[in-house]
Amino acid sequence: MDSISHAAIRQKNWYEDIERDDDIEDKRFWCMEQEYIFKDIYEPMKKVRPMQAINVDLLAVNNHFEDAIWVTGRMGLQDLMKIQCDYSPDLIKQFFATLAFKNDAEHTMQWMTGSTQCEATLCRFASILGLPREVVTASMALRRRIRWCYLISMTHLELLVLPRGFFLSICACDGDEELDFTLDIMDYIFNEIHDAMVSRTTMPYAPYIQLLINNTAALTEDLGRFPTESQTVKKAYKKKPVPRAAPASGSFMEDALSSSYALGRHVATLVIQKNVKKLSWFQRNVLCMNIEIHKENYEASRHRSDIQHTQAVILHRLSGEQGPPPQPPVHPAYSGWHSSQVPWTDLEQSIQRANIARDSPPAADSDDEYVSETDSE
Repeated sequence: MDSISHAAIRQKNWYEDIERDDDIEDKRFWCMEQEYIFKDIYEPMKKVRPMQAINVDLLAVNNHFEDAIWVTGRMGLQDLMKIQCDYSPDLIKQFFATLAFKNDAEHTMQWMTGSTQCEATLCRFASILGLPREVVTASMALRRRIRWCYLISMTHLELLVLPRGFFLSICACDGDEELDFTLDIMDYIFNEIHDAMVSRTTMPYAPYIQLLINNTAALTEDLGRFPTESQTVKKAYKKKPVPRAAPASGSFMEDALSSSYALGRHVATLVIQKNVKKLSWFQRNVLCMNIEIHKENYEASRHRSDIQHTQAVILHRLSGEQGPPPQPPVHPAYSGWHSSQVPWTDLEQSIQRANIARDSPPAADSDDEYVSETDSE
């Protein structure tokens, strides 16, 4: 099933549009479409995307996280950060495969848990998570892009140590009332769940959804028969600064640094890593790409030279000349070809000469010529 067809199917509400199909062998689904979606999309998925639980009380005793605790408290995220709930991947997959939304103002969600059809409003979901529907984050005025980036980082519980002054600068506590607007945490979670359902991406908020399932289907379904995965509490820590490595020999950055030294500019000394055991992803896929491009250019130059030689031989034969045909070109080695592309030594000497031998400034204007003309009269 392609993405467009899947998105069109997920916009419908099976529970209101059609009656339950009792002929289905697997009673976990309302209709055959849900079973097809589950087997085609969600059953092959190996993992879900749980949120990380963070012990906020332990962070409060460390002065390093003081600003982060203050910011998350202003945004109303600390209750979400404390949530810890073991979840069942099978129930989470069934939830997303059978999820539908009513077209109402309460954002009612409908889904299947086991063989039971369940539903809950967004207010109900918020109360289960310990967040009343009226709890919203502090309003922010400036750009919508800044607002979303800020909220996404916090809602994903990636604890950011942001300066308190930065938060105050984007929080519209005393700003223009026409530009102020509030952000609803539950509305954001609702839209992320909806987007994951329509776009077939990884299933988010597994512990939150498990709490919703436990509070709606525990009376009719034996949830203990479903295997669960434990959600561990993540311990926040302060990252150590990573020293920067010196540029490799013969690289562009080394040439740039050497030229800056020659011109007398002061460049900060880089810390050299002594032991480099394994290349990082950036070094393998980005930095090494420069070498591949150079080698492709070298092969292309040889190919163009061979084409020119072939054309010269053809023209020689067609012209009927009696002399020997043109000799094939001698291709230089890759190392010699690479170093000959840019005359770095000549370029550096030219820059040095330009800095040393500069034209003297023009002489200042004087009134001597006008004085001499007056005296002659």
